Amino acid sequence: MIELKVGTRKSALALNQTDKVIKKLSAIGISCRIVEITTRGDTTGDMPIRNISGSGIFVSEIERQLRIKEIDIAVHSLKDLTDINNNDLVISAILQRENPSDAFISRDYPSLESLPPGAVVGTSSVRRISQLKAFRSDLNIKDIRGNVDTRLKKLYCGDYSALIMAAAGLIRLGLKDKIKQIMDIDDFTPVRGQGIIVVQTRKEDRELNKIIEKIDDIDTRNCFEIELAFTRVINGGCLTPVGVCCLKKGDLYTLYAYIGDISGRNIKRKIEKKNMTTDDAMFLANQMKKEGRDIIERIKNK
Repeated sequence: MIELKVGTRKSALALNQTDKVIKKLSAIGISCRIVEITTRGDTTGDMPIRNISGSGIFVSEIERQLRIKEIDIAVHSLKDLTDINNNDLVISAILQRENPSDAFISRDYPSLESLPPGAVVGTSSVRRISQLKAFRSDLNIKDIRGNVDTRLKKLYCGDYSALIMAAAGLIRLGLKDKIKQIMDIDDFTPVRGQGIIVVQTRKEDRELNKIIEKIDDIDTRNCFEIELAFTRVINGGCLTPVGVCCLKKGDLYTLYAYIGDISGRNIKRKIEKKNMTTDDAMFLANQMKKEGRDIIERIKNK
């Protein structure tokens, strides 16, 4: 039996996601040993993400260890990857997507609509800040960092009235009961890749990659390729208010897209089509760039 060293972050969510990958690999005859890795994002937990210089803060150290062969494969949340299939590293497997939506969590309120004016909502995502400003401009938005447990403790201690977080992470950790409201994707369009776990490998390891590909979910991969095509045209970067989410039901694809700024100005679009392709996503992105040229320039030059 093959044994692989699997690199991942140390958080409970990262380890949970890695365990899901390991179970799928075990089912095809591969045993694994976890290697826990500290990333730059883990050591700057009190600083807003948008204030941290550089990109890939949650993945760059894991990728470095993959390149120097300290680990054999890496497991990531796909939304954390800033450079997909870059030169020597590839995404050899994409697992079936969990719910990609954002979630509303609160101790005292059942929904975002029910929050009183001035209520403090915690998020460190500029996309969510933009969407919150567009949806409820009367709220007080405050940065929050840390793992899921840390954020929930801050909420229940009364530091925040509510949090906006990815539903997928809460569901995977068995905390679905904490979710008061699943946000409508029309208003809170997720970042590309939200809810998706991936296995990253070295491009040169062709035989291993063929084995890892056996756990790939083709529908999720197709949806992500469409999302990726959209973001590459927009070219706003991972720390800007851009959201895109492609969902497939039967043979019908639905593509949601959001471009905004930190004040909440935005352009939103949704298209539905059978057999959607990356060309459809690029066409939509170019349309939105023309319609919101001033917003796009502000994103690119921030």
